[in-house]
Amino acid sequence: MASRDLTTAEMEVVDGVLIGVAGTGLVVHQGNTLKDLTTAQVESLYSGKVSDWSALGLPKLPVIPLVREKGSSARTTFENYVYRGKPTYGGGVLEIQGGDQIRKAVAGQPGAIGTVGVTGDDAAPAGTRILTIDGIFPTKAAPRDGTYQMRRPLLIVYARNKEQRPGVAQFLDFVRSADGQRIIDRF
Repeated sequence: MASRDLTTAEMEVVDGVLIGVAGTGLVVHQGNTLKDLTTAQVESLYSGKVSDWSALGLPKLPVIPLVREKGSSARTTFENYVYRGKPTYGGGVLEIQGGDQIRKAVAGQPGAIGTVGVTGDDAAPAGTRILTIDGIFPTKAAPRDGTYQMRRPLLIVYARNKEQRPGVAQFLDFVRSADGQRIIDRF
């Protein structure tokens, strides 16, 4: 399975079946009254150009930007969308291992903002609120239909060869079937 686009080199040896799309969202502490950020504002917060929430019309409070660890698909998606793949983080950005840890850190720190994976219409984790980006909320449908752009594909990847083993072929047929798609749609 891969939660990113395949590289050109990978596409020469494997095939992928798109089974879904996941978004990367931004969460803030539940006490933060901000509802929406533009992509430019997100870049300013994470590059250190904006270091206090008062620059965005909120009460004076230092911004604590949190980002997932290097190699995380949520981080890669964030960097590709906000920085076009060339991140320029400010010195105050903290790297956190895992989405659950980011959620807990944001819930415990009023000035925090963090990147998290979003795949459905789930409510924001306790103590946090999910922001809209450029006016678009990362609902389950928005990454799928392309309205929410901070997103990545979810692929089942298998070796490319002339003949698939019967079990692999049957599984892929099931995934592509109406029954398989109904199961995938639940996530």
